[in-house]
Amino acid sequence: MAEFKNCRFVVAPAHVLDQPEHVVILSDIDYWSNHYEELMAWCDQHDAEVQGMGVTLPNAHTVTLFTLRWS
Repeated sequence: MAEFKNCRFVVAPAHVLDQPEHVVILSDIDYWSNHYEELMAWCDQHDAEVQGMGVTLPNAHTVTLFTLRWS
């Protein structure tokens, strides 16, 4: 858990989820509250959906795009 302490997000491992979508957990509440509008615009552009402190992404390619944009 210590490695996640300073991360903005964590990509949920596919073997943990029983669904076709990919999920990213938003772990830095302050960061995401300050960048909420940007995140929403990005999600609209990439067919992703914010659900609470999680983002559902349609495929692995979009997970890569998310990681590159928000790291």
